[in-house]
Parts: sequence; structure tokens; C-alpha cells
Amino acid sequence: MSPDLDHSSVPHNKREDTDIIVALFRAALIIVLLILPPETRGLLGAPPFIRTMLTVGALYTFIQAVLFFANYSMHTYRPITLAVDLLLVTAITATFAQSGRDLFQIYYILVITGAVWYRRSGALITALAAIGLSFIVEYHMTGADPADLAYQFAVTRVPWVLLVAIFAAYLVRARDSERELNIQIDHELRLARHLQAHMLPERLPRVPGLDIALRFNPARYVGGDLYAIQTLQDGRILIVLADVAGKSVYGLVHLSALNSHLTAAVHEGLSPAEIATRINRGIYESLQPDSYAAVVIAAIDLNADTIEFVNCGHLPPLRLRHSDPDDVVQLSSGSILIGAVENPSYENHTEAFEATDTLVFYTDGISEVRGRDNKQFGAQGVLRAIAEIQRQDAEAIAESVMTARQAFAAANAAADDATLIVLRRCPDSEANAHSA
Repeated sequence: MSPDLDHSSVPHNKREDTDIIVALFRAALIIVLLILPPETRGLLGAPPFIRTMLTVGALYTFIQAVLFFANYSMHTYRPITLAVDLLLVTAITATFAQSGRDLFQIYYILVITGAVWYRRSGALITALAAIGLSFIVEYHMTGADPADLAYQFAVTRVPWVLLVAIFAAYLVRARDSERELNIQIDHELRLARHLQAHMLPERLPRVPGLDIALRFNPARYVGGDLYAIQTLQDGRILIVLADVAGKSVYGLVHLSALNSHLTAAVHEGLSPAEIATRINRGIYESLQPDSYAAVVIAAIDLNADTIEFVNCGHLPPLRLRHSDPDDVVQLSSGSILIGAVENPSYENHTEAFEATDTLVFYTDGISEVRGRDNKQFGAQGVLRAIAEIQRQDAEAIAESVMTARQAFAAANAAADDATLIVLRRCPDSEANAHSA
């Protein structure tokens, strides 16, 4: 949006309104001139020119204040504002020049204001106006030869005021470019975050005999974590947790590809190892040469009290036998990361998942977060958080782990995404007490 457009029909943001800042500066300048310097001797004793401009400046500031607090935009009055301030500063410099004081540098503030409001053209026009007004005043005051005065200005004033104008204009232009880039990036990230949300399940499945809780905290607008929790056609519960190297939009591209191949493999009724093979085959080329995905895929069979899984370089999920944090089995299959090699060999592994057992899946955004002593939270931090609570339902466990992580973390704890999935075998009456 152009800075000189008429915004009179748009409510302005008072917190970011430079017009009121300029008005406050003018008011402060007028007050100081009326009270302190002997050259002005108060409003009544001041020279006619400065007396007139002090009065005009005060009245104009009052009008600006009325407009501002009435919520009218002052943007359309900016040319008048610059003209009033130029004449006011001219009156000030002329008055103080009689006593040998050179206050020409006050014009620099107006040049910067012109740059903020009208960019390069505003800065240069304001600078040229300052030079012209100052030249006219000094010529009438001193009666000097115009050529000699012009040479003096060209040596002492023109280079500096033009330098300020150019520097301010390019500085504002750079700020505008950064702001536009940030707005564009913010828009793209919000769009990407919206797209990522569509890849994640909207709600947890309700499964008799299984209590499920989830926590997902992306470190940025778009994270590198992907999870899936769904009921398969044969009644088993599929759990997928993936951590793709690369965040933001870069990671989203890989997440989207991984999710597409995951969905297709699930519809075909493949086993966890076959799903991993299918995903690797589909995204290997797109991940090369500098990316990969750590993925754990598990199928829970409540009737057989088992969990069939393949762990492709992911942090091992924790099986707490009888929900006891001192009796833990780590679900690791030693399989290679997805995307690391073209033709990996993935094999299914089976582990018991019996009544009152608890499974905890988590990404490195939880275990690798560092405390103030630079130590990692780790799997032991997860287990300590579970051991500290009396309630053993999935929701309580998830809340305890995330709270402990936050308390443990140093200021930069949000450097990675944090995903936590907790599943606990329980009687039907307790199942999904907190699932929607």
C-alpha cells in the first residue's frame, strides 16, 4: 500500500501512527522555545516571524490532537504538516542565527520524517525545501552575495542534508522490503500450517479398552512431525509417528509426500514393515541428498495383546509393563531411517501389550530439549514425569510429561517440534475418558 494514499476511511492504529509522534515533537519543541532560550524571550517578546510560526505550530498541533483522538486519519494532512514544520524550523534557525547559533541540523529530523512518509521523493523534496528556505533567510538577514552564499551552502550544508535524505530513504526502503518479505513469509507459513493441519487427524479414535492421549506442539508455524492414529479394517489400531529433517515449508513438502504414500499403503492393508518399504520407495528421490525421515509404525492388536512394529531410526517408544516406569521395554528394531538408502530391509517386530500396560511414543522435541545445565531431558525425563504422578490414565501421563519438559527446558526449548502419544490398556469403563 502506498504511503501517500488517503486512509481517511480506514481506522488507523494509534500505536503505530507516526503523525502523532511528529506532533508531539513539535509541541515539545515549541514549549522548550517559549521557556528556555533568551533569544525568544517568551511568545510576546519573540521576533515577529517566530512568534507567528510558534502560534501557527501550536494551533496546528492542537488541531492534530483533536483529529487524532476523534479517530480521524491524519495521513492526508501530511504535506501540510511538513510545510508547517519546515516554516517553524526556518523561523527557529533564523532567530538563533542572529546570536551566532547554527541550528540547521534540526532540518534533518524533517528530512527523516519525509523519508518515512513519502520515501525517497519525500526525503529529497524536504531536503531541497530546507536548503531553499535556509538560503532565503540567510540571504535576507546577511545581504551576502548570492554566489558566495550558494558556494558556502554547497560546501557546508547541501552535502550533509542530501546525505541524510538518501540514507534515510534507503533505510526506510530496506525496512519496507523486510516488512513485505516478512508479510509474505508469514502468509505462506500460515497457509502451510493450514495444509499441515489437514494431514493430521482431527480427533482421536474411540477404542474400547484403550485410553489415548496426544500432545502436539510445533516449534514453528509448520513442523517436521507427522502422526497418525486410526483404526484399521481388521480392528487393529495403527500408530505412526514421523520426524522429517527440515522444518517450515521445506519440511512440509516431505511431510506431504510421506503422508500420501502412508495413506496409500494403509488402504492396501500392508504390515508396518511393508508400509515403511512403500514410503521409502515413494519418497527416496525427493529426500535426497540432504534429508531423511525417522518413522515408527505400529499396529496394536488388542485381541492378541500384541503390538507389531517397525522402527526406522526413530526414538524407541516405551512400553511400561503394568504402567510401571521402573519396568520398561524400548521398542527398537534397529532399522535404518527412511530415505537414507534406496533399498532398505525393513522387518516387523512383535512385542506384548497386555492389560494395564502403557505405550509412550515421542519425538526428539521432547527427549532432546536441553536444560540450563545443557543436559537433555531424555527418556529418563519422560519416565520421571510419569513416576511423579498418582493418576495413571493417558491424559494425566501426557500432561505430566509436557509440564516436566517445559519446566526442564531452557529459554530456547522451542527449537524443535514436540509430539507425544500415550496409549494405556484399561477396562472399557475407563477407555477414552479424555478422547473427543
